[in-house]
Amino acid sequence: MKTLRIVILIVVVAFFIIFVLQNNENVEIRFFTVSSSPLPLWLVVFITLFIGLFIGWLFSYLSEVELRRSLKEKNKESEELKREVEYLRNLPIIERSEQKETNVD
Repeated sequence: MKTLRIVILIVVVAFFIIFVLQNNENVEIRFFTVSSSPLPLWLVVFITLFIGLFIGWLFSYLSEVELRRSLKEKNKESEELKREVEYLRNLPIIERSEQKETNVD
């Protein structure tokens, strides 16, 4: 398994180096009225990639926070229901004849 990780790492690094070497032209990024100084194309691509990864992680984290809050509420509800079941199990059992007498009265 360790050998497989090393091979995959070597392949990824090789692709990265090839990508950098083939996309070394400078580009200028414009967004509305703001423009950047010329940057290598590979750097622009990787900055964009990492911004996208960060945004994806942020949405995932916010979803996880919501799920944890929901889980906490469900656990609290479950504990309350367990206490209620335990309380009901400890109630004394009334015979049917006694129930009929109390219902008649």
